[in-house]
Amino acid sequence: MAYILDTIGMVFHPEEIKNKFEEYYQYIDSVKESLPSGVYEWAITPWHYDPEDPRCPHDAWLESICIKEITTDKDDPQTRHLEIHVRLINGYHNGYIELLYQDVKSYNITKQVDLRWGGTSPNQGHRDWLIDELRLSEHNLVLHEILFDGQTRWIIECKDIKYTWIPLISSA
Repeated sequence: MAYILDTIGMVFHPEEIKNKFEEYYQYIDSVKESLPSGVYEWAITPWHYDPEDPRCPHDAWLESICIKEITTDKDDPQTRHLEIHVRLINGYHNGYIELLYQDVKSYNITKQVDLRWGGTSPNQGHRDWLIDELRLSEHNLVLHEILFDGQTRWIIECKDIKYTWIPLISSA
């Protein structure tokens, strides 16, 4: 069940949005013991959904995504697991957000033609990261769902997610 993802594109009174986030945080608290500690901390940190903070992924743009199959047993190269590495430039373009999805069990990345410009927009990228939500999957794994502005939705199910903030150093 999505808590805050379904609010995008809908008109809500600020009190309703506040209630949706409260429900989401209550849910995160209810599954705290089943989430990796870093995922829990990232989900509840105040800056995660604060677009004023440069560490917040809102409005970030995708720079790269890399899906790796890694051999986990030298004696049996068929024993493998998946990792997904994501690098984003933040909304202020003054830092990078890197996400490492470890031991990925499933993923679905859906990108549709953005028809707002008749499908002819010069920007056919993923566009802005609008909102994301962390939940537990039916397999008791981390489920990360992300909605981008350009008709793109990601759902990644994995054992753990590592978030890294890399500020750009100003030369001034």
